[in-house]
Amino acid sequence: MSRRIFLGGMLAASLLPQWARAQAAGDRLQGLDATGTTDVTAALQKAADAAGDGGVLVFPPGNFLVSGTVLNPFNRQQWIGAGRGVTRIIYAPRADGALFRFGKTSGITPQQSLRGMTITSNDGNYRKTALEVIDISDFVMEDIEITSTKPAAGTLSWTGGTGGSIGVRTFGREAPRFGGSCYISADNPFRISKNQRAFSPQIDADFFSLRDVYMIAHGQPNILVDGDVELTNLLVDGCSMVRGTNAIRWIGNGATRAASQFQVRNSRWEQAEDPTAYAFDIQPDRNLYGLAFDGVTVSPGANGFRLRNCVAPSFRQIVCSQGSGRDVLNVDASVTLMRHENCLWGVGATATMAGQRVVWASSRTSSREPLPRNALYDSDRGGEVDLGFDGALAGRTVTLADRGVEAVGTAQSRGWLLVSDDAGGACQLALRGAAKAVFYSPALDASGNYSATPGKSQTTNVYWSVRNGRYEIENLRGASHVYRLALVGTSGPRPV
Repeated sequence: MSRRIFLGGMLAASLLPQWARAQAAGDRLQGLDATGTTDVTAALQKAADAAGDGGVLVFPPGNFLVSGTVLNPFNRQQWIGAGRGVTRIIYAPRADGALFRFGKTSGITPQQSLRGMTITSNDGNYRKTALEVIDISDFVMEDIEITSTKPAAGTLSWTGGTGGSIGVRTFGREAPRFGGSCYISADNPFRISKNQRAFSPQIDADFFSLRDVYMIAHGQPNILVDGDVELTNLLVDGCSMVRGTNAIRWIGNGATRAASQFQVRNSRWEQAEDPTAYAFDIQPDRNLYGLAFDGVTVSPGANGFRLRNCVAPSFRQIVCSQGSGRDVLNVDASVTLMRHENCLWGVGATATMAGQRVVWASSRTSSREPLPRNALYDSDRGGEVDLGFDGALAGRTVTLADRGVEAVGTAQSRGWLLVSDDAGGACQLALRGAAKAVFYSPALDASGNYSATPGKSQTTNVYWSVRNGRYEIENLRGASHVYRLALVGTSGPRPV
């Protein structure tokens, strides 16, 4: 039979109905000191052991001093406080370690929770973790505050020890929910680490969600994903990430499987501590499928986004207001099929787009924006995109003297090439890439000013040059002419 263990004495009148319902289901543990002067570590552990599987540990209002690690290895055991700032756990560690450790020493633990309390400490010497979650299915953390009574870097931060202190650290498994009015101010507020269990399947982070969490980091990332973590379906939604070196950092080092569905929505990072870092530094060492940023704001003070090994990442309604000297986006050819929708990229900033080509792009509303607000990119590693607008050729102007020749494409160029000139002539041609041929369409060329045959006099010729291995435009019309060209399709790898 499950048991409810009540820790302490009198309750506020407004809490009586809630606590009365809980009391009816179990026992009451008397005598727990709620003044914060007596160490209650052993009493808390005894209460957790007594509650057992399916039990509920109910914390009353008050201050509770803890000096060691309190374990919850029990299936479906829930810990419930009277609310943030009402139930206060004061951690006074005697060595590096964790305050609360949920999960068994071996095997999966189902359905635990921690709700309604403040975890705080005035220690600045030891490396502390407020909460460790180890191999738990369906864990819930709600209405939790992790902070300090000792000021650090202008805030009350959970800090201390070599390597810094951690708010919440997970070691596997699936479907945890962290959020619902949570506040974490720590050196590293949230860290996702590898599941150390040897059994199969080994699940590090599957369907993790952080919602409505306010984080303040100090000298480390707000959310740190260890390099060897195998991750599927991580959602960060409605979170405010403040200070620290990064909003989210994941630098791959040893994962054996590809990752999928990493989403950041309705979130913000501000007050960067490292001006050289990137707000979102996502570099798994195997492909990440389905990275999405939607409604994300990155304030000035550092760089924007750095991505590697990402397939089909998307940016929607991004405000990345980095200015001069900042990089809003840094990608290379390992990033494929990247889409931007309704984004605002910082005027005067730069973008590092090594190995990328524009497949489709809207016009920039400001000539000083580093990227168009709407665009589709692909890389040398990506496949062909047959229908799109190639910004590399969009609106290109070519001036050719009589007998002048200019390159207009490579063996990868495919699609419809549209050409117009200063004399009012125009034509359209089909570029077939590896077929090394141009099929001329006379629909727009009533005067016969264009052909697909090299060297044909009194015309402008667009053709595949076998000798030069490229598409060319040639002017043999007896005078200089200005041409404008655009390609509907793809021109193949073309760095921006």
